[in-house]
Amino acid sequence: MCQNPIFFVNILCLRSEHIGKEDYMLIGSSLHNIDSKGRIIIPAKLRRDLDETAVITYSGREPCLYLYPLTEWEKLEESISRLDPVEAREVRRTLVANAQETDIDTQGRMLVPQDARQYAELEDDVKIIGQTIRVEIWNNDKWNEYRTRKSGEVDAILEKMGF
Repeated sequence: MCQNPIFFVNILCLRSEHIGKEDYMLIGSSLHNIDSKGRIIIPAKLRRDLDETAVITYSGREPCLYLYPLTEWEKLEESISRLDPVEAREVRRTLVANAQETDIDTQGRMLVPQDARQYAELEDDVKIIGQTIRVEIWNNDKWNEYRTRKSGEVDAILEKMGF
């Protein structure tokens, strides 16, 4: 049972006596602007799980960025090391080669590196999407296009699950 649910701008971080600092429940979404210096504001309650430093990288599949807490990034690196060497090399060439540590300042701002902004086409409105153990950062228009394109698939999956 969750003793202290925390809400902030549609971002919900759930914690209980069963969830430790190394376990995350980053869910929900939030719309923010990217400023002229390439910074976005990470919601306060989400920042708590990300700490002051996080790892940002290209998704490799969609036009978005992944933002990982350091402990989750370390788990990902361990998982990659258990892959077949050829598969591990390919994953590292996308995720690890494009990864950078990024700091979140005391005002909650995080600089998104220029190459990452270009990859995800981030400008003006940015959608921040919680994905349990990581955060996705999308161009809001691209996010809306993606959701429209995938809505039928999601409906079918949810129906298959009994929802």
